Amino acid sequence: MPLPRIEQLEAAFGRLPAPRRLALAAEHLEWTVANFAAPIADLTTRSLVRRAADAVRAAVDAGAAITPAPPGFIDELDAALDDSCEPGGFDLLISYYLCFDELALELRPDRLVTILDHCREADSQRHDHDSDGESRREAVAAYQRDLLRRHLRE
Repeated sequence: MPLPRIEQLEAAFGRLPAPRRLALAAEHLEWTVANFAAPIADLTTRSLVRRAADAVRAAVDAGAAITPAPPGFIDELDAALDDSCEPGGFDLLISYYLCFDELALELRPDRLVTILDHCREADSQRHDHDSDGESRREAVAAYQRDLLRRHLRE
């Protein structure tokens, strides 16, 4: 079963309260990192991902609609976006960036769709050389369908 079209996702996400959208993003990001074929090797990317994940999870646990950015953190993310040579690093970092309050006061539906897309791309880049690339893409799509079903019916 394919994922819904972007317009359908945005409309469905628009019916969710903003804190639930952030929770969905956090869960997907955590799953993406946990299911990489190999740990993140680049120390800067690994540190930023850990710090971003902790901040996003704390915001979700507090019931926030967006993650407040610690002072200077967005600048660090920006610099890493330009410099990361980690496979999938750009897509993962931009996904986390979109969870922070730099751009808006809540995680909008279109941003959530973008996060899901970048997570899928990060995973694809991490598994680009795997012999089971097609089954990996199917596993990611199945996870996303399950995640969406759970969050959209709660």
